[in-house]
Amino acid sequence: MKARVGCFLLLLVILCFFLSGCSVLDIVSYQLYIKSDQDYLPVTNYMIPRCKEIYCIIGYKKAIPNTELRARWFYLENKRELINETTYLIEQPSGSICFYLKSETDFKPGKYSLELLDKENKIWEEIFMVNNFTEGNFKIIDYAFATEVVNKIYPIGRTNNYLSGTKSFCFWFHYQKASGRQKITGKWYLERGEDDLLLAESQMMVEEGSGYGEFIVAKEQQFLTGKYRLDLYLDEQLYDSYFFRVL
Repeated sequence: MKARVGCFLLLLVILCFFLSGCSVLDIVSYQLYIKSDQDYLPVTNYMIPRCKEIYCIIGYKKAIPNTELRARWFYLENKRELINETTYLIEQPSGSICFYLKSETDFKPGKYSLELLDKENKIWEEIFMVNNFTEGNFKIIDYAFATEVVNKIYPIGRTNNYLSGTKSFCFWFHYQKASGRQKITGKWYLERGEDDLLLAESQMMVEEGSGYGEFIVAKEQQFLTGKYRLDLYLDEQLYDSYFFRVL
């Protein structure tokens, strides 16, 4: 009898340990939005223009009903500053949740993050940028990444690309509304949490009006597995960030 009770208690401890290490839900989709006048506009490339309201809609599944989920918004420039925290109750095993952040004035330019926690365990985080540009400024209206394989250029599409076995990448873009000659700086990074590795940096001048440009990063050996980012600066101010992954 004692052996059975001991075995039952051991199984209970193992089960509790297993459950404590599991996430309360699986994130299956997400999208950032801003509110402009009365419209909600989707955000691409994690770069948000000047605004006072930011929304993030999360799609989830395999949730444990009646579980509390904490959402924390941070401003990441200089130090990790908590600017808002809200608790949400998950009632359904699958569905969507809208998280939002509002300000009486325009958000400060810089890097932000939205973090989701189950009790004290972080289960998801997304980092995005707020810039100081408005709709009337220089604008990239089309772009694509490309990779060079055996002296041939292959387009690889837009963001969240999964690549392997290459030694160079090219970022091609089409711009408009340039006011005179403006300097564009491109910085390529391998993301490593708070210590991103700068791989390459170069500049180019864009002409007044519209035109095309490109930035290239190349190595003697194949790129390491991980997440990469290209930051573009317009006259020394961060304009946008573009991402891809290498498998």
